[in-house]
Amino acid sequence: MKAILNIAAVAVLCAALIVPARAYARAQAPQPPVQSAPAAKTPADNADNSRADAYYYFTLGHLAEQEYDLTTSAAKADEAADSYKKALELDPGSGVVRERLAEIYAKTQHIRDASAMAQEALKIDPDNVDAHRLLARIYVRSLGEMGAGEAQTETIAKAVEQFQAILKIDPYDTYSALWLARLYRFENKHSDAEKVLRGILQRDADSGAALEQLSQILVDEGRAKEAIDLLSHASEDTEDPAIYDLLGDAYSEAKDFPNAETAYRKAVEADPDDPGHRHGLAQALMEQDKYKEALEQFTKPTEL
Repeated sequence: MKAILNIAAVAVLCAALIVPARAYARAQAPQPPVQSAPAAKTPADNADNSRADAYYYFTLGHLAEQEYDLTTSAAKADEAADSYKKALELDPGSGVVRERLAEIYAKTQHIRDASAMAQEALKIDPDNVDAHRLLARIYVRSLGEMGAGEAQTETIAKAVEQFQAILKIDPYDTYSALWLARLYRFENKHSDAEKVLRGILQRDADSGAALEQLSQILVDEGRAKEAIDLLSHASEDTEDPAIYDLLGDAYSEAKDFPNAETAYRKAVEADPDDPGHRHGLAQALMEQDKYKEALEQFTKPTEL
């Protein structure tokens, strides 16, 4: 049994290497034709040997990185970084190696080094989507560590630039699109955010995160009826309590409290343990002078 488990573990680790290994292999220059007869080594032969050695160290680095992901061992992180550095010494023009080195730096909180290495990777290959994603994550994470001011504005602009670049390369990256919409909203660029969100919903009409952001934009801009139409259509094909809750919010904004009550009740039925749904229902009931029922909804979360 141990032998079987060991074989399976090796298979999993080898499979984890396939994608980055292929990416690195694709980045290499074409191999020269095989010589028909033995010949003295040429500069091209030496370059081939260097690339082969670089590929070897790159594979070792990625294997160590995978082990770090499983164990969070600092020794494995150092091993991965050292192997990537050796690969980079042998193949200094590789953007793929730089991107992986930047990633291990980011995972171990060496943010400045990670950012610098990712930017170097993009100088070599501006379409390296993983490097763009890494920089975007770094900038977004930084936003949580700074207050409002010029630095925050500059960091938001950098994050927006990276998410825009990602979507230019991979238009179907919903995660990046949602973040871009959030940042547009933060900058009060609601029309840009709405365009991004509607694009997501064209591809995935059931995207709860996109529906939430878009309906909030519509409500904030006094377009409650549009939000109601959007969410009513979405609620026909789902039992997601979050959609019903958003619909209740939209009806409340439109002062249509009976329909708000109906929507909130559906949210409570679908997820009775969420106090937010009950709070919305209680508010809708109070607006209709149903104080006893409202009190029951206010007190229920305490009982739960």
